[in-house]
Amino acid sequence: MMDRHEEARQSAASSAPIARNIFATAATIVAMAAGLFLFWEASSSLFLIFAGLLFAVFLDACTRALGIVWSASRSWRLGIVGLVLVSGIVTAVSLGGYTAARQADELFTTVEEQLRTLRGQFRGAPAPERRNPSSPPAQAAPAPPAGPDVPGQARSAGNDSQDADRAMGIGPVLRTFFPNAGALLQSATTALGGLASVIGNVVVVFFLGLYVAINPATYRRGALLLTPVDQRERLGSALDETAETLRWWIVGQLASMAIITVLTYVALLLVGMPGALVLALLTGLLAFIPYIGSFVAGAVIVLAGLAQGPTMALWGAGVYLLVQLVESYVLAPIIQRWSVELPPALIISGLTILGAFFGMWGFILAAPFLAVLRVVVLRFWVEPAERAS
Repeated sequence: MMDRHEEARQSAASSAPIARNIFATAATIVAMAAGLFLFWEASSSLFLIFAGLLFAVFLDACTRALGIVWSASRSWRLGIVGLVLVSGIVTAVSLGGYTAARQADELFTTVEEQLRTLRGQFRGAPAPERRNPSSPPAQAAPAPPAGPDVPGQARSAGNDSQDADRAMGIGPVLRTFFPNAGALLQSATTALGGLASVIGNVVVVFFLGLYVAINPATYRRGALLLTPVDQRERLGSALDETAETLRWWIVGQLASMAIITVLTYVALLLVGMPGALVLALLTGLLAFIPYIGSFVAGAVIVLAGLAQGPTMALWGAGVYLLVQLVESYVLAPIIQRWSVELPPALIISGLTILGAFFGMWGFILAAPFLAVLRVVVLRFWVEPAERAS
């Protein structure tokens, strides 16, 4: 009898670790699934916070660069950087804002027409005829000659005139100017809502980046206090390396974007491309997204040139190839000496996955996110595994 009880106790004791391991594994899977779900639901806010941290890194880089030539306190240097940045934006908007907005509207209309034309040609439909604004309007058909007055016709005309006079109230007049007031109000509400969302995001990114850039050491200490004592040194070094990586990445990226914008603008002016300013600005902004952004910019340039004819489209393709050659063989090797170098396959895969899961935020912030993820994986996974082996 005692042997049976002893065997039962030994069996229970041996099965207890297995049960604990199964429970720990299940709890880990559930926690990971819950974390992924929360990250999915709050992805827009998290990427917005990450954009604010990127802006803080940009301000910190400018402040450090100003410290090389001016040994003032960090607060003064950051204030000068912010003042120069705001003044530059206001000056650029006041000098070329209207021209850029007008060219952007014309560019979007032209690209939309070209896409519609190409879609119609692929489907076998004739291309839509573009009306020349300078051509005279079509002549109206001549009115039939007036016949002899008939009393019945006169009475009918008088009744029609009275009905028309009664119909000319405020309601028909408003319906003439606003045929669908509900749709107009809905469109205006949607536009205002989108504008308010954009302004709100810009305000959040600006102030979040500004407050972090004023005193980044405070937030670094706060992050360290949330971790165990034995992990603080490793986390502190990882945070410093991440900040350094992002600092050099964003400096190199902005330098590349500026050079690409100027080079594209000069080249498009030389070939006589209409809307060269907006096309150059769009190319520079899309250069923030590696590989895919440049391809989209090249497609827009070719479509804008196609509206002027096949020759201009070929010139636009030549400008795109020239800019790509300069970026790939001149700018990239120089910038990658100081900036982080990520494999092209990793960047394209990250752009595809993050863009598919998180939309536009994933496309825009995929490259800096991958740079941060690289540091985290190296410091918290690869190095401990190497030391353990």
